[in-house]
Amino acid sequence: MDKSAQPTAQPGYVRAKDVDGDGVINTSKDRVIIGQRDPKFIWGITNTFKYKGFSLMVFFQGVQGVTKDNPLQDDNVFSDTRRNTVKKDWWSPTNPNGTHYSNDQNANKLSVNFYEDASFGRLKDISFAYQLPATLISQLRISGLKVYATGRNLATFTKYKGLDPEMTNQYGLPLQKEYVLGVNLTL
Repeated sequence: MDKSAQPTAQPGYVRAKDVDGDGVINTSKDRVIIGQRDPKFIWGITNTFKYKGFSLMVFFQGVQGVTKDNPLQDDNVFSDTRRNTVKKDWWSPTNPNGTHYSNDQNANKLSVNFYEDASFGRLKDISFAYQLPATLISQLRISGLKVYATGRNLATFTKYKGLDPEMTNQYGLPLQKEYVLGVNLTL
């Protein structure tokens, strides 16, 4: 530890790599590009399936090849008290295989951020509808009647551990699931 670039680090503390090998952790000389903020590509696919009076519209969209900071993995630790954090598998002497650094105010003195692959695929929109036949609705003196059910943001597939990989930061509200039942009436 004495010859380390972080001689005061304890087991369970964040360790930064001394990239240039000078024995000092220096943010200007030891930075490394570990991903990209702009996605490699953005994609989407939609299709509508129809059979007689029924229709099913499905829309998937996603982003690939983007790296984002996850502030929910950072901690706001004061005198061994956790504030504004999510449940973590903290390292401790009794949990030496913990996946997160120690719950100690000195454990991340260099304020190392946590970056994750924020690529995702999302079932953005799905709608199931039934258009009543014209022979049936003509007796009601209307020209069209369609009933439908729609769901939005029903599933997101990602390895990102934050609330929503599409959010700019993780402190707001993520996209909510929406369910809509409706009727389209044409006179």
